[in-house]
Amino acid sequence: MVFDPLRSSYYEVIFIWTSNDGVTFQIETYSSKTGSWRLHRDGFSAPVNTFSSPTGVFWNGSLHWISRTCSLYFNASHELLQTMPSPPIPADGFDSKKVKCEYFGVCNGHLYFAEVHDSSATRFDILEMDIDYTCWTVKYHVDLQDLAIAYPEMVRARYDFSILLIEEDEVSSNLVISLPDKIISYDLKEMSFKKLHGGARVTAPKYSAYRYDESLACV
Repeated sequence: MVFDPLRSSYYEVIFIWTSNDGVTFQIETYSSKTGSWRLHRDGFSAPVNTFSSPTGVFWNGSLHWISRTCSLYFNASHELLQTMPSPPIPADGFDSKKVKCEYFGVCNGHLYFAEVHDSSATRFDILEMDIDYTCWTVKYHVDLQDLAIAYPEMVRARYDFSILLIEEDEVSSNLVISLPDKIISYDLKEMSFKKLHGGARVTAPKYSAYRYDESLACV
């Protein structure tokens, strides 16, 4: 969904569907202003894993999808589909089977991406996309070694921890991390952490978290 209450009280829903060949896609948008659907341009081709994420990420007026083979963003207002740089390949190469967890989201007007590999499960970088889509740059170097010592269950098996959110304000920058039976806030500057919630064990290998933002708009 494309919705920016600072610009308009209306929203748009983006629907992407594929033909039988699995690589040719079409884009349709629903406008709450007109109450109707609109089919955009001709079909386009993209690798099958381009839209493997359950939802696109809304940033800078566009919806974004990221993958190692093809990263795209769609501006509904201008009806433009464009490519953006994919994240750089790690120095020791890329193997999708070794990806422990990943994060792709927005915080404080910044588009962030992080990918954690088996070979360096407690050390990774958080990348930020330039506003003009020039390239990804490193925003944070993360070292969760102390957290792993305190909670060894987070590195015992694949996907036993997930990055849920990045939170930033004038004072601090934090990762919100899900472990098998608890939620942790990790301070990126102080390298300290605290438990936010302890609950039932999550058995699914992956799940999504969504930021709650209050708004006067009726959506």
